[in-house]
Amino acid sequence: MSPEDARHAIGIAASKSAGIRVAFGTMTKPYHSGAAAENGVVAAKLARLGYRTDANALDGQWGFFQVVGGGADPHLLLDKLGSPYTLVDPGVSIKPYPCGSLAHPSMDTLLELVLEHDVKPEDVEEMRLGTSSNVLNPLRYQRPRNELEAKFSIPFCMAILVLERKGGIGEFTDETVQRPDVQDMMERVTPYLHEGIEAQGFERIRSLVEVKLRNGQVLSREATTSRGTPERPMTPAELAEKFHDRARGIMTETRGDEILGMDYEIDKVDDVKQLTSLLRR
Repeated sequence: MSPEDARHAIGIAASKSAGIRVAFGTMTKPYHSGAAAENGVVAAKLARLGYRTDANALDGQWGFFQVVGGGADPHLLLDKLGSPYTLVDPGVSIKPYPCGSLAHPSMDTLLELVLEHDVKPEDVEEMRLGTSSNVLNPLRYQRPRNELEAKFSIPFCMAILVLERKGGIGEFTDETVQRPDVQDMMERVTPYLHEGIEAQGFERIRSLVEVKLRNGQVLSREATTSRGTPERPMTPAELAEKFHDRARGIMTETRGDEILGMDYEIDKVDDVKQLTSLLRR
């Protein structure tokens, strides 16, 4: 193993321990979810086979809460755990864009402005995004070099919507990031810390989107939510568009529609193998 490989191996192992933000914009970020799911399945299977650990692994003297966070309030946990489960209330969120969710409210708001005012790329002189440190810190790539960094780049996420009026899987590619027109549009984007928004706290993803046009007009709108959240669910048409966008090149649109139809009536499916067989074909 080369020194470079060893450095990355250590970095992957560090991220695998709990998922660390430094991995954002690299191959290891999406690995977080897969590793967490794998660890959960392995733990459940081991426990069922009789594999044992300490019963106080979470709240013991050297348990997870103490080691990672200096302890926890058990009464707060016991009173709130499962009351209700967030899968039920407020509900599941579905990403409208294949990038960091902290950018989504700003992206939806910008897209609204672009479509409402029919903004053309050549019309734009400057775009400014005022937001909190909670958004700016993880979306830290001012000049992304590839699609992985672009997922955590405010300039790219805003630039691509002005240029293409969409931000799907086909837009988040290395080739797109390196296009001259994309690079030029990213130069016109300025993210900054908005003191007023910072003072409001971090319970919502807030921002102020401003588009200065070459004719002197300034389009501005505050962003606080995005499509796909429980308070603003995606329509069936938007969900279908997202599914087909991700499935393009893997399956025909006809089979995609068949899968979607079965998903919407999953409670009427006699055997889940009917769905998995469609996904495998």
